Amino acid sequence: MAQSTFCGVLKDVLHTLQCHLCPQWVNLDLSNEEKRQAKMDFYQKYGFPGAILCVDGTHIKIVAPAKDKFLYFNRKGYYSINAMIICDNKMRIRYVNAQYPGSNHDAHIWNVSSARNFFENKYLNGERNTWLLGMCIHI
Repeated sequence: MAQSTFCGVLKDVLHTLQCHLCPQWVNLDLSNEEKRQAKMDFYQKYGFPGAILCVDGTHIKIVAPAKDKFLYFNRKGYYSINAMIICDNKMRIRYVNAQYPGSNHDAHIWNVSSARNFFENKYLNGERNTWLLGMCIHI
């Protein structure tokens, strides 16, 4: 299969997933029961009170693109897409943002994400004592 054909098919498949499956299965809005269960699980297993979700970034290795390849070169020394993923206590993916080149820092991706806006709105609307666990390493 030619690369252009594969890219077209992949684009169609991803669009279908995003429009039809993701809204139902990949979303940040947990029910009260899901939050209660997540808090209990995170506390019993790891000692984190109030945690409902976990967030981290991961670099997905790619072949250097022809255009603006310097944007995709990450601090680890290879070309990548930096994807932010949020999962729940059952390791189900609840949010993915894989639109930024590897040179982008996790903090930047978080700061411009719809997930940040989602949680900020929850907080401003009075939801307290729920936490999103993340790892922060400064080198």
